[in-house]
Amino acid sequence: MRQRSFRAYVVGKAAGFRCGMVLPYREVAASFADLSELHNIAVEEDSTQPWKSASGGIHWDRDRAVMAAIGEALERYAASAAVFPVRKLRDLKQNARAIPHSEWSLFSDEQYSSAGFPWKRIDPEDAYFGEAYSLLTNERVWVPQELIGLGPRTGEALFPSTSTGVAAHFDVATALLLALQEVLERDALTVYWLNSLGGREMVLSEKYLAPVRARRGKVWCFDMTQDWNPHPVVAVCGYLPQRNKRRISLGAACRPTYKEAIEKAYLEWVQGVVFAGYYDVYHPDLRLEKREEVTDFDRHAVYYTLHPHRWEKVPLLRKRRPFRPSRSSFCRSRTARECLPRLLASLQKAGIRVFYRDLTTPDVRDVGLTVVRVLSPELSLLHGDERVPFLGGRVRDVAWRYPDKVADVAFPNPNPHPLG
Repeated sequence: MRQRSFRAYVVGKAAGFRCGMVLPYREVAASFADLSELHNIAVEEDSTQPWKSASGGIHWDRDRAVMAAIGEALERYAASAAVFPVRKLRDLKQNARAIPHSEWSLFSDEQYSSAGFPWKRIDPEDAYFGEAYSLLTNERVWVPQELIGLGPRTGEALFPSTSTGVAAHFDVATALLLALQEVLERDALTVYWLNSLGGREMVLSEKYLAPVRARRGKVWCFDMTQDWNPHPVVAVCGYLPQRNKRRISLGAACRPTYKEAIEKAYLEWVQGVVFAGYYDVYHPDLRLEKREEVTDFDRHAVYYTLHPHRWEKVPLLRKRRPFRPSRSSFCRSRTARECLPRLLASLQKAGIRVFYRDLTTPDVRDVGLTVVRVLSPELSLLHGDERVPFLGGRVRDVAWRYPDKVADVAFPNPNPHPLG
């Protein structure tokens, strides 16, 4: 009989119709077209709408996949439900430190001035700000409320919230590190994609290539590590065919070593491929002929499965070049408590500010998890509405991140990103 760990047992109890905080998890059955060695677990957002914004976890070990899926669902739950102090900018004390919308990588001035732009710009003094803290000094700061939770806590949203930088773990330091790594990963992917940069292609080992080749699929691996980031950022993308249709997806990850980043990005890619296939089957009338119809992450996830002829024309693939990381890029993996201060020190040298907020609700804390949000004004964000991407802040600053890629820029990339 397979024995589960105590943590896996407790987290498992958080998912269920009777007393769970999120819907029951279920294992996604692998077809002959899938990588059968992996366990793919999903937690749906709405049981009446299959595969809508499903949380997921995928791993070689089933318990870890289950905990990852439920953990992601609990992250979103906590980010939606957590209560934190919110004030109008005009109501803050004179000595309070606030970081206005103009300092974040949100919408650009050109977007706000364009006719029919759906998000309104209001007097900053009337905007609501939430309480956060510096991850380096623990100094209190006030930031736009939409950057902390999912959705506003009061008033109407001034821009879309994303789950980027929200992470849950049993260990606080690990939660903070994972959240920060996701912010770095998303910044890399956003800047790479929006600026139409060609991929720095790395060769995957046979461990990853052989199962894909056996199923007549194709997979690429790209380095997207920013010049000042000591933790590698890797994207894995490609397709696995099923019923004569290419299921296309992309996975990305930031981890302390290339080995860990490649492993995580590969698993994310496989998970995305399976999601794209299921979402396509459950939405047979979906066409997405125009990029303006790609209005959420689910549609981004399935877009290139619906339009495979557009996939190999994207700049990431079309302009790719061979790449081999230098030896100085390799570091040994350390514990989160060792990694986090070293990573923060490197980011501080690059002028990157990092803030955090504890979003743990009482019921999530009872499960043993801590949920945190990490955010940075200097780093770019990605959201699901292709009509209004975040084009402000430093998203165009390729020279700062990738000095070898400046001549490659074509901004903005008209192709929808493939991240679901």
